[in-house]
Amino acid sequence: MPGLEVRAIDRGGIGAQTLVAVLLCGYVALFLVLHEPVWPNPPGAAANPPPHALAVPPGANPSLAVTAGLGWDRRAASSLQLAIIFAVLFIGYVSVLIRADRGRLNWRAGAIVGGAALFAVPCTLAPFLLSTDVFNYVLAGRIMAVYGMDPAAAVPADFPDDPFFPYVSFYFRRPTPYGPVWSWYSGALTMALEACGAGIWTYVFAYRATAVAAHLLNTLLVWRLASRLRPEHRTFTALFYGWNPLAIVEFGVSAHNDALVLTFVLLAMLAVQRRRVPAALAWFTTAALVKWSMWPLLTIYALAVWSGSCARWKGARVWLAGAAIVLLAFAAYATRGRPLAAAASIAGAADAGMAHTVYAALAPYVARALMDDPAAAALESPDWRNAWRSARRLVIWAARLAALVFWIVALAYAWRHPDWSGWTQAAWAFYLSVTLAGTPWFWPWYATWQLALASALPWVPAGQIAVAFTALAPAVYATTKEVTVIY
Repeated sequence: MPGLEVRAIDRGGIGAQTLVAVLLCGYVALFLVLHEPVWPNPPGAAANPPPHALAVPPGANPSLAVTAGLGWDRRAASSLQLAIIFAVLFIGYVSVLIRADRGRLNWRAGAIVGGAALFAVPCTLAPFLLSTDVFNYVLAGRIMAVYGMDPAAAVPADFPDDPFFPYVSFYFRRPTPYGPVWSWYSGALTMALEACGAGIWTYVFAYRATAVAAHLLNTLLVWRLASRLRPEHRTFTALFYGWNPLAIVEFGVSAHNDALVLTFVLLAMLAVQRRRVPAALAWFTTAALVKWSMWPLLTIYALAVWSGSCARWKGARVWLAGAAIVLLAFAAYATRGRPLAAAASIAGAADAGMAHTVYAALAPYVARALMDDPAAAALESPDWRNAWRSARRLVIWAARLAALVFWIVALAYAWRHPDWSGWTQAAWAFYLSVTLAGTPWFWPWYATWQLALASALPWVPAGQIAVAFTALAPAVYATTKEVTVIY
């Protein structure tokens, strides 16, 4: 009956407004908890608030007095608070998805994008960081724009007098691990910011704004993609991606360039739906030119195109366009006019990343979270560190072999099932397998890849796994032991 349907939608709207308020309060709490004046040494991959960041008085965090009265350790209390906040955010997020799945929400794209933008505001203004990657972006852009050198050849350690050099962490002795498209964007952004005399906080805010803008655009792209695949579920699908708390926090707080990578991936998927194969190949290549980890996705789709039912002459045109794109991509990677150095730069960045972040494997986080203090302290001993270093190469080669096996299986599946459902499932399964078992490191923002790929899949378990994965990933930040690792 129409009247009952309208009343049901109205009741769902009221409930949804309450959930939106709960989610907003959760993000505001995230801004307050682990605030620098309150937690000078919070857990997380980094806790380096830049100067002139927005700050509130220590008394703005009411939990401080409670934890102090209970006599709790500040790090343990901050970890518990962070875990509670993420739990509340995901409970609210899943509740919204349940209402959307039952048809009780019929929101337009503007409302969903606007909600995601509202949630991102406290994250964008937060003075703390959960990752130092943004400082690597800053130095790479300055190497290109200020010093006129290629960040794929020069390293931050070559510029120790740069005012922003003290903020760099992982890659201060290695070239940038990112592709030329990201280096070009970082250089252009640096030129604009330097013209305004910007400080480090302005740089951080600019990169956060970039990531949030890309995430909002991605939400709109997911809506458009769902409108072509499953129009009746487009509200659910857009909420599934756009309102995911991990994506909002990682892009709003830490400004990861994965948001821009996913923009190009989603543009490629839209081109596939419109049967524009050369455009899809170009967008996938652009994504790989931002972050090299997207190259397997390009190969999976390209093989599906080749084994599809298109005419041979049409397939030849597609592959000519693909070959031209790959050659241009290789030229873009070329370092100082030496084409062979391009391949070495890609391989070197991959090897450096795997060797350098092997200590950040998921298993040590879980082990430290479950161990008592004496057992966890034992893992800090020099003997344990030496044993872990001696096993590092074995772990790296085992991860490479596993990733190669996963890639071959994904290619075989895409060859046998070249339709939309087949190659997208192959790509989703590949990145899930590599993230869980084919890489010796794990960072929470890697789970956002699953959101974009699962949003294009008709297979319901893919979405359920993606939600569970993103909900569990922040446990890395909530552990009280060994979150900032000594490399």
